[in-house]
Amino acid sequence: MNWMTRGLGLGVLGMICAAAPGALAAPVTILVDFGGAATDPADDPARTWNNLSTALGTTNTGVLADLKATNGTTTAADIAMVARFNGVNAAGTTASSLYPADATNDSLYGNQEAFGIGANITPIFKIAGLNPDEVYDLTFYASRVVGGANPDNRTARYTLLGDTTSFVELNATDNINNTITATGVGADSNGEIRVTITAGTGNNNANHFAYLGVLTIAGEIAPVPEPTTGALLVGGAMLALRRRARRA
Repeated sequence: MNWMTRGLGLGVLGMICAAAPGALAAPVTILVDFGGAATDPADDPARTWNNLSTALGTTNTGVLADLKATNGTTTAADIAMVARFNGVNAAGTTASSLYPADATNDSLYGNQEAFGIGANITPIFKIAGLNPDEVYDLTFYASRVVGGANPDNRTARYTLLGDTTSFVELNATDNINNTITATGVGADSNGEIRVTITAGTGNNNANHFAYLGVLTIAGEIAPVPEPTTGALLVGGAMLALRRRARRA
């Protein structure tokens, strides 16, 4: 390959990079509904949602890949189960002004004492595809309508393991609009944040249930590039290089 061919190759490479700005990370917000069927909430047409269904959440290997941002952009972020939830709770509020009823009335849960599939169910999942050099805000929401004059406390602790370890807590009992946000959470060197869900401070429920209904991820995440654009550019580059090589 002579200097002209090499120059052409470098020029084409520059064109590919310049023509694919979508591959650069941008600030996005991702909404994930935990529990229910594998469908988006039907009553929130203004925002795109992801659904980590009961089927995915009750396995140790379930993966929700290529999460979509609220603007519809497909991102490189995934959620992968590490340790399963026990099951789905469908007794959350439908009166929230933050999220659609389809998202607030269901959640996935873990527990300490024997219930459902057993005892000591500690759900763990990881958020992958993040940038190790960026930080993220993670907002948690859960609701469990209990009612009565003296309802029990069902606080969950969400422990976050990224470049450091931290935790936040939220009581799901009769919750309508309360959320809790962990701000400035850094991903580890693999671009991952691991979330572990356990009973939190003051939880006096007989089974020590811990719920998660909605997770919001905010920060810079790379989109998934459109394959057609990349394929056309690479194909054109290869053809140009072959033609140049024949003439040399």
